[in-house]
Amino acid sequence: MKKLIVSGDSFTDPRFRSTAYPDMDTSWPKWPELLGKKLNMRVINLGRGGSGNEYIYSTLQDAIMNTPKDEIGMVIAGWSQAQRRDYQTSSHNIEAKTWHGVTPENNDRYSWNEHRVNPDGDLVSWVRKSLRHYYGLQVLCERYDIPYVQFQMIDLYKDYIDGIMPTEHEIMFEGKDSYADRETYPGDKKADEEKIMQIIIEHESHIDTSKFIGWPITRTLGGWPMNRGVMGWNQIEEEPYVIDEIDNHPNAAGQELITKYIYEYITKK
Repeated sequence: MKKLIVSGDSFTDPRFRSTAYPDMDTSWPKWPELLGKKLNMRVINLGRGGSGNEYIYSTLQDAIMNTPKDEIGMVIAGWSQAQRRDYQTSSHNIEAKTWHGVTPENNDRYSWNEHRVNPDGDLVSWVRKSLRHYYGLQVLCERYDIPYVQFQMIDLYKDYIDGIMPTEHEIMFEGKDSYADRETYPGDKKADEEKIMQIIIEHESHIDTSKFIGWPITRTLGGWPMNRGVMGWNQIEEEPYVIDEIDNHPNAAGQELITKYIYEYITKK
């Protein structure tokens, strides 16, 4: 059986737990497992809540390097937010002997840590770095003739440039308001967004857009991230597919909807 290798953030994480509702049973199947059944592939799901794009790219690269290429049926990246910072340490705690088919020897999931906002650099540089990862994954998969698909699972930069909101935990347990307690963007919003648009446009001639769902990734240029483009652009549209208005992670129906869209996209292409 071929392997479906996937990485992403909390929307992809098979062990996702709601920080707003820590006692909620969130063990419903996530889109990689659902998609694996449809494609008849064994799933290696490297998704990890809170992760950024360096983690996603690095774990996919490591998995590709450590898997016989003729065993790989497809690679999928569900990219995250540009402002997140990932870093790896040399020692880590393996939570189990095996994790979704990946042995401890080639599974570094637990050696990674992250910051919600990178303390170094700025948004324009973080977006540029993310786009390098997208192109890097494309080149890697093309090098070994591996089928692949990639997409923004959530907005690359809009949540940060519009003023990053409190976390679900802060809203639920610390009394913060989703909008009143937004942080102020530290740069020139208009000028920086224009720079970001230009960076995305510059990459378009290098990215295989037929394998990048939602390209050019931002609504400003006519693209979209998976959560918005599939589950809805406002609270009313997305209500049936997310946990609730505080925690907008996909519920069981949302995971099914994401799976359906990706599967249909793959089979059409």
